[in-house]
Amino acid sequence: ATRAGRRAMLERDARICALGEHPLQDWLVPVLYQQDPILLPVAALQKETEGQETPLPEEAQEQGDYGFIGRQRAIHALERAVQRQPQGGILIHGMAGIGKTTLAKGFLNWLQQTNALGGELFAGLVWFSFDDIRTSEFVINRLVEGVFGHQAVALPLEQKLPPLIKALRETPLLLVWDNFESAAGIEGTEVTPLLPEGDRRQLKALLSKLRGGKSRILITSRSPESWLTPTEVYRLPLGGLVGEEQWEYCNAVVRDLGLRPRRDDKHYAALMNELDGHPLALRAVLLRLQDKGAEELLAELKQAFTGAEGDESTRRIFAALGLLDRGLPEAYAPILQLIGLHRRFVDIDYLARMETGEEGTGARATLEHCFTALENGGLLHHLGNGIYRMHPVLSGFLAQRHPAGELWQRGFVDFMGRFVEHLGPQELHEQRPHFAVQGASFHQALGLALGLSMDIAVAALTQSLASFAQNNRDFTAATRLYESLAEHSAAVKDQKTLAGAYHQLGMIAQEQRDFASAEAWYKKSLAIKEKQGNEHGAVGTYHQLGIIAEKQRDFASAEAWYKKSLAIKEKQGNEHGAASSYHQLGIIAQEQRDFASAEAWYKKALAVFRKQGNEHGAAMTYHQLGRIAQEQRGFASAEAWYKKSLAIKEKQGNEHGAATTYHQLGIIAEEQRDFASAEAWYKKSLAIKEKQGNEHGAATTYHQLGRIAEEQRDFASAGEWSIKAIALLAKMNDSHSLGIAVRGYVRNLHAADGPTQEELRQRWQEAGLDQLIPLEELEKQLAEQ
Repeated sequence: ATRAGRRAMLERDARICALGEHPLQDWLVPVLYQQDPILLPVAALQKETEGQETPLPEEAQEQGDYGFIGRQRAIHALERAVQRQPQGGILIHGMAGIGKTTLAKGFLNWLQQTNALGGELFAGLVWFSFDDIRTSEFVINRLVEGVFGHQAVALPLEQKLPPLIKALRETPLLLVWDNFESAAGIEGTEVTPLLPEGDRRQLKALLSKLRGGKSRILITSRSPESWLTPTEVYRLPLGGLVGEEQWEYCNAVVRDLGLRPRRDDKHYAALMNELDGHPLALRAVLLRLQDKGAEELLAELKQAFTGAEGDESTRRIFAALGLLDRGLPEAYAPILQLIGLHRRFVDIDYLARMETGEEGTGARATLEHCFTALENGGLLHHLGNGIYRMHPVLSGFLAQRHPAGELWQRGFVDFMGRFVEHLGPQELHEQRPHFAVQGASFHQALGLALGLSMDIAVAALTQSLASFAQNNRDFTAATRLYESLAEHSAAVKDQKTLAGAYHQLGMIAQEQRDFASAEAWYKKSLAIKEKQGNEHGAVGTYHQLGIIAEKQRDFASAEAWYKKSLAIKEKQGNEHGAASSYHQLGIIAQEQRDFASAEAWYKKALAVFRKQGNEHGAAMTYHQLGRIAQEQRGFASAEAWYKKSLAIKEKQGNEHGAATTYHQLGIIAEEQRDFASAEAWYKKSLAIKEKQGNEHGAATTYHQLGRIAEEQRDFASAGEWSIKAIALLAKMNDSHSLGIAVRGYVRNLHAADGPTQEELRQRWQEAGLDQLIPLEELEKQLAEQ
C-alpha cells in the first residue's frame, strides 16, 4: 500500500497548499516500518462489524459528480452556528445548484467522522425531505415517536408538544429539513406550497421554542424563507467555492479533460475569480479551455456579464453559461429552444419526435451530440432510458438565450397534450413514473396552452394534472385544477368536459367525506350527461352516488345505484366497469354480514380483473376477501389474502392502499393478542396516513391503538387514543365509526379506577368534545353499562 501511494505521488507531483500549487518530490517521505510481526484480527473484526449500520440515513450518503469538495469555510460556519447560535434552526439558502444539500450531507459526514454524531455533539439524527410531506403532524409525530415511544403519539398536540420541545431542548438531536422551499413554495416558480398555512405556523412555533436549546434543525432551501424571523432561524447564505476549494474543484473538472490548471497564469486566476466559485459556472467555462485560452475566455466572460440581466449571482451564472453556449454549433439552436420549454427533466426520445415528428438517424445524432455537450457542462445528468435531469438554472438560461418562438411552443404544447391525454384515466402507479419525469413540463405546457388559446390541449393537460393530484391525494391542487377545467369548459361550451370536471369535484368531496357537496357535484354532472344521452358517462356517476349512500350506510339506496350502473355497463359490454360494480356490491353484502353473497360478488369481480391483467383491481378484491375471512375468524386465510394484496400494492408504490392493508394486518395480530405485532402494523399504517393528510384513515388507526391499550389495561392511554379518533371522526362526518369510538371511550371510563376516570373526564372537556356529546350523556351511557 505504501509503495502504491509513493508511486502515485511520484507520477502526479502537483500539491495544493496555502501558497498555491507546486511540484514537490515528497514521494520520498512515506515509509512503512515493521518492528514486530503484525497479526490483524480480520475475521474477528468482520464478525464484530457484521450487520452494523451507519447512523447516517440513506439520503445523507449520496454525493455529487465529483464527491464532496472543499467547503471548509461553510463547514466551519455551520459547526460554529450549531454550537454558538441560540436559534433552533440553521437555514442554508442559496440559488439552485449552489450545493446546499451537498453541503448538508458533507457536514453530516464530517460530524460522523469526528465522532460528533452519535457521540460528543449530537445524540442522534433525523432526516425529513419536505418535497413529499403534506402535514406538520407527520413531522411532529415522528419526533414524538422517536423520543417518547409510539403511545405518546396519541396525545393531543397541546399535550405532546411541550414535552417534545422540552426533550429537544435538553437532548442534543440534529434534525435535517431538506428541500424546505416545498413547505411554503416560492412565488413565481413551479415550487408550490405543500403545507397549509396552519401547519407552517406549527413548524414556525417549534423553531421558536427550540431557541437556546441543545437540538438544532438544519434547513436547506432555495428561498431565504422570509416568513421565518431571525430569532427562529440563523441564515447562512451559501455562495460559491472559495480559495483552495475552488482550485480543488477546478482540478477535478479539468483532469477529466486531460488538462492541467495553471495557477501561475494571472489570466487563469482572474477567470476563476470572475466565476465567483459557482460549481456550475466553473464547469461550464473550464470546458471551453479545450478551444480557447484563459485570457480570451476572461474577456468574453466580462463582456457577457456586462450585458446580462437579473441580480448579480444570476448574471454571473448566465454569463458563464453564455461562454459554453458560444462553443455549441448553430445546428443545436432548435434543440436548445425545445429543451428550454421543459422543466426539471427532458426525455431525448420525446424531444426527437417533437423536433422531427420521427426519430431519423441524422436528427438523432445531432440531438445526442447536443445532449452530450450539455451533460459535459453539468447542465444535464443522464439518468438512463434517455431521461436527463436538468440543472435548475438551465430552463431560465435557455429561455433568455434561446427563446422558443410560437411555432415551437405550439409544437411542444400539442405533443404534451396528446402525450398526457392517455394518462388521466390510469391508476396512480401507472401515472407516477410519467408525472415524476414530465409533471413540471406538463404544468409549463398548460401555461403556454392557455396563452395560445389551445383549448383541446388546455382540457387534456388540466384534466390529467388534476387526475394525478387527486390520485396522489393532493386534494387542494386537484380541486383548483378541476375548478379551472370547469370554468374553461363552460367558457368554450364543452359540456362533456364540464360534466367530467363536476364528477371529479364530487369524488374529491367524497374522499373528504363531505357527502352533501359530493352529491351536489354528482347531480350537476348527471344532469348534463343525461341531457346529452351520455349513458357511458352517466354510469360512472350512478356508481359514485352508490358509494356515497354506502358510506352513509344506506345500503338499499347504494344497491339501487350500483345495479342501475351495472345494467348499463353489462349492456355496453363494459367488463372493467362491471367488475367495479361487482366489487362494491360485495362490500354492501359484507357490511350486512352476508358473507356468502359478498364472496360471490368479489370472485366475480376478481375473474374480470385477472382476465384483464388489472392488478390494482385484483389487489382491492384480495383485500376484501381477507376482510371476509377475518370477519369469520379465519385469520390464517385472511392474512394470506392481505399479503397477496399487499405484494401488489407495494410493488406499484400504492402507499394509500398499503396503509389500509397494514391496518387490517394489525387487527389480525390484535385479535390473536399479539399486541406488539399489532402495534407495529398500526404504526406503519399511521405513518403513511399522517404523511398524506388522510385524517379519516388516521382516525381509524388511532381507534385501534386505543383498543390495544385497553386490552393491556392502560386505560389512560386508551382514552387519549380514543379522544384523538373521536375528534377526527366527528369532523369527518362518519357517525357510524364515531359511535363505535364513543362506546369504546365509555368502556374505558367504566373499567378505569377512580383517579383515571376523573382524568379521562377532564381530558374529554379539555378536548372540547363536551360540545359534541355532553359529559352527562357519557355518564348516562356509563351508568347503563
